[in-house]
Formats: sequence, C-alpha cells, structure tokens
Amino acid sequence: MILYQYEVQKEHTTIDEILDGFLKNKNNRYVKALRERAREIVGCTDVLDSIIDKYSEYPPDRIQLSDRIILRIALFDMIYNHIPEEIAISEALKIANKFSNPLSTKFINGLLGRFVREELSRDNRESKGE
Repeated sequence: MILYQYEVQKEHTTIDEILDGFLKNKNNRYVKALRERAREIVGCTDVLDSIIDKYSEYPPDRIQLSDRIILRIALFDMIYNHIPEEIAISEALKIANKFSNPLSTKFINGLLGRFVREELSRDNRESKGE
C-alpha cells in the first residue's frame, strides 16, 4: 500500500512523507524495518523495473501498477535480501491473489519463473566456468 501510494504521488511527495502519513502514531518494532525496506525498494526502482521489462511479455505501460509493485518486492527480496526464490514467489502470489486478479497472478508467476530460470541457469554456468 505504501509503495502504491508513493508511485501515485511521487511527483508531489517523497517516500518519507508517505511513510510518515501511514505510520503516524505507530510505535512498534516493525516501523523502522518497514521504513528502511520501503526506502530500499524505492532506491532500486530503476534496476528492478529494467528486470521486469526484460522478462515481461508486455510493454511497461500495459503492466498494472499493483502488479509492478508486487514484482519489485519479489525481485528485491530475491536479489538484495537473498530470500529463496520459492519463498519470494510464493509471497508475491499471495499478495497478487489478494490485491490483483487471476490473470495478473499468472503473469507475475510467469515473469518471476522466467527470471529465476534464466538467472539461475546463467549463474550455474558461470560458477562451473562454462
């Protein structure tokens, strides 16, 4: 929700202002981690979007904003947080089932699957010296 709000208003606000609005009067141990993670994902948006564009069957303007955000989170988790791909994909699909539609869920699953297959295949070849 925070990342969606930021994307809709980023011409007029910062991620910190969005976070302040969402987290006002919240004081628990997750607030700091949520702030940090949102900032990190926003900071990597260009890299994450280039990966999405590389593995997508559709031009960027045809991908729903909510789907793009779900993909950014999953890719960020796999690349930067080193979350196992099965877990990152499973979590992305849970979010998509809640906030998107069945076609979007298939699209997200397919794109993340292509990314994992191609990246792992290339990484495996490189590690074997091929």
